[in-house]
Amino acid sequence: MNIFFDHQIFSLQKVGGISRYIYQLSHGLSGIGGTSVLLYAPYSENIYYSGKKLPNVLPWKIRQLGYYGLNTLLTEANIRDVEIYHPSYYGSVSSPSSYRKMVVTVYDLIHERYKGGVGIFDPTRKAKRSIVNKADAIIAISNSTKHDLIDIYGVDEKKICVIYPGVTTPQYFEESVLPDRFILYVGSRQGYKNFAFYLRAVADVLVKHNIFLVAFGGGAFNPGELSLLKELNVKDRVFHMHGNDSALFYCYKGALFTVFPSILEGFGFPIVEAFSMGCPVLTSNTSSMAEIAQGSALLVDPLDTAGWRRNTEDIINNIGLRKDLSFRGFMKARNFSWNNTAKQTLQLYESL
Repeated sequence: MNIFFDHQIFSLQKVGGISRYIYQLSHGLSGIGGTSVLLYAPYSENIYYSGKKLPNVLPWKIRQLGYYGLNTLLTEANIRDVEIYHPSYYGSVSSPSSYRKMVVTVYDLIHERYKGGVGIFDPTRKAKRSIVNKADAIIAISNSTKHDLIDIYGVDEKKICVIYPGVTTPQYFEESVLPDRFILYVGSRQGYKNFAFYLRAVADVLVKHNIFLVAFGGGAFNPGELSLLKELNVKDRVFHMHGNDSALFYCYKGALFTVFPSILEGFGFPIVEAFSMGCPVLTSNTSSMAEIAQGSALLVDPLDTAGWRRNTEDIINNIGLRKDLSFRGFMKARNFSWNNTAKQTLQLYESL
């Protein structure tokens, strides 16, 4: 079977959960006999699948457009006659005559669900609806996402297959200087991620217990965040880090626990990543987070200030609770294997 993954997410992302998903899926499929897998992104700065790079003097937004345009042109000129076309994001860069069936993965419907800044004319929302209608089959990365597809887009349930992503720990850890006692937050901190809300809820807890909060990834703190840290008097207790997966997983290894206070998610990669390292998790009791973490993490209403504060203190003070969550999470992580993701995805391809 000939399978083609396009460049889209690798043109748009330097690093992120979606590009990691596509890379790991394509890599897993390529290891199964009888499959021929092509991931085509000759120009890219993505850490999982890097290609030729445009001059660094150009702003990132300009380079993004350049990568997208160059890769699309080269795709149209070089890709022909594949059996399964699996776009890496919600546009389509291959004409219907070049493939037999198209399968698209829908990661979340946050653009549709979250009302705090995503408008009805958002281009991602429009592109997603279009490709969902065109696809021969849809992979949802959680049951929560599947239900949103049915509820919001009216997709026929028979067209959707729920396949969980996997988790892979690095072969080595990139060690760095970290506080002795810290809480780990991973990823973007924008709007629905609820970072500022959580910080306001536990600022006094950080001071009281001499605990630090490490925000990994998501870009450096912006002026608004720096102002908030100053307002809450925790500027010396909250700091930002960035790096590759080896550096990230070293943080999971050393953290008291990982907090993931998001309001909406399609899956929640930091949850299963933390599980895989035996790192306790405190997360929200909504959407896919409840589905993924149920029974293995502490769950809180994302807008419950007292709940975040109380559960944060409980994990800090109770070593027995931390050990219990660590064990349960580590066992739960076994359910998330890229090998299983690849096998289930191939079964879907074959069914078409």
